[in-house]
Amino acid sequence: MELVLGCDFGASLRAGDQAKKTVAIEALRRGVREYSVEDTGRNARLVSNAGHSVAWMRRRPGWTIPELTDSLSPDPALRIAAFDFPFGVPCELLTDPEFAAAVGAAPFVTRADFVRFVTGRLPLAFDGPGAGGAMTGLRNFDGWKSSRLWKSRATDAALRAAPPLKYVPPNVFNMTLAGVALVERLRGAGYRHAVTADGADDGQHLVETYAAGVARVVGATRKSTPAEVVALGLEYLQRRGVTLTIAVPVQRFVLDYRSAGNDPDGLDAFLCLLTAIAFREGFAEAVTGGADPATVREEGVVILPRRLHQPP
Repeated sequence: MELVLGCDFGASLRAGDQAKKTVAIEALRRGVREYSVEDTGRNARLVSNAGHSVAWMRRRPGWTIPELTDSLSPDPALRIAAFDFPFGVPCELLTDPEFAAAVGAAPFVTRADFVRFVTGRLPLAFDGPGAGGAMTGLRNFDGWKSSRLWKSRATDAALRAAPPLKYVPPNVFNMTLAGVALVERLRGAGYRHAVTADGADDGQHLVETYAAGVARVVGATRKSTPAEVVALGLEYLQRRGVTLTIAVPVQRFVLDYRSAGNDPDGLDAFLCLLTAIAFREGFAEAVTGGADPATVREEGVVILPRRLHQPP
């Protein structure tokens, strides 16, 4: 069995909110360029009708970050996991002594230095067992809550994405830090952080993607309805010679689910899944923003499906 997964990531402070926002959709690779999204496995929680008599976690369609980390770590069937959060910060910050000093750290030089610091102070745990439990360690990085640190990586600038440490609202800031910790823990379990689009070998890969960028690639606009975006995504795959079928209950979730306000978390997870499939099938591209390979290795890079006018 071979699985690929797309995840719309959220690092809310409270466990219950994380498990509403962090939504993952997995697809089974059934054969050559053929996938299906079932309403079983990790997808079962997307369609659960658990009532209030069961534990709070079973009433959520998503995951807490620690729970998702534990789920992905021991799963050899999962080949590609594509996440919508920044995997790093710009080199401009990594090499800035004031950036490190703001949180009481020795100067960083490389991404590895930064990752060691973050993971050492962010254990991916909560201060209580219930939905109201707060993620511990996030206050350790309050020194980085300064607008002067709203610097973009080359890939962010190319995609008009938010700077990794933007903290108003706080979700991107928290996602970057918790995401870095998640990536490092999964790397310790054998996954590789993809910094090019041509590495879908027999290993396990973690891919940074950007749901809004995927939507643009498949032809969606701000006025597109969720149903139109899904149709465009499926048509995009078909034109690449890939078949993706989606169980009706999961497709209904993708179209309808919002964790808060008008944030289409189910749809964004679907778009991330398109990147995972594109990466696996060899028609993805890394959006480097013109950065050289050394910079990309340090900053990380967003990977998207390749536009249709480009050859597969």
